[in-house]
Amino acid sequence: MGISHLGWNTSAPRSWLQQALKIAPGDTTARACLAQVEQRLGRLDAADGWLAGVPKDLGDFYEGMAQIDQLTYRRDEAGLAALAADAQRREDIKLTNVDYIGLIRLGFVQSSSGHAQAAAKTFQRLASAIASRPGGIEHVTAVAPVAPLVYAGLGDFAKAVAAAQHQIELDRDDTLDAAAAKTSLAKVHAMAGHREAAIALLPELLEIPGGITPALLSLDPLWDPIRDDPRFVALTKQPPAEYKAPPHG
Repeated sequence: MGISHLGWNTSAPRSWLQQALKIAPGDTTARACLAQVEQRLGRLDAADGWLAGVPKDLGDFYEGMAQIDQLTYRRDEAGLAALAADAQRREDIKLTNVDYIGLIRLGFVQSSSGHAQAAAKTFQRLASAIASRPGGIEHVTAVAPVAPLVYAGLGDFAKAVAAAQHQIELDRDDTLDAAAAKTSLAKVHAMAGHREAAIALLPELLEIPGGITPALLSLDPLWDPIRDDPRFVALTKQPPAEYKAPPHG
């Protein structure tokens, strides 16, 4: 299971996942999801503890995403490059969902580390893979909502904004992917220098399931362009929201 749909009230998912580990101590998915809980609270050292028992071959979605997220928040370019080495060698047609996301994160960490040429090469490869993918990318779960970031990575912010807005409309009935697409739109606006537009989207994203947390605002390199804005700083300091699911009738 993933944790995004549970919102940011982490006591329940942590308890459930720890109970799962009592039943199946070798369950790497539970460990990966526990790492994700800690990441969303900004506790990267605690997440490292859970990830110590999680493989790094990206073969499983939650395990791969937890490893990718951790290295992104640590801004560990070398670690991300090593993790994405197989994806970099794979043919475009054989890229997995986790491969796409790992390469997108690698591109932005390369950029934030001052390696612009390496970042451009990563994003150009991704744009080519997206363009040649049979059936397109816009209905690929987890990947489609973040695909607009590829165009932002290439500096084509108009195309990135349009793609993110299109994806939000496509995913309007999918809570998690819609939240991810809205987060991508906010990041594109931030990278494009559209501070008002980016910051206007953040309060909703901090409240909805599948959105973001104050800790993730602090950790994610993609928010760097607006990190000095007092309104953004204030949002990073508020407590995480506790989403309560509506009762089932």
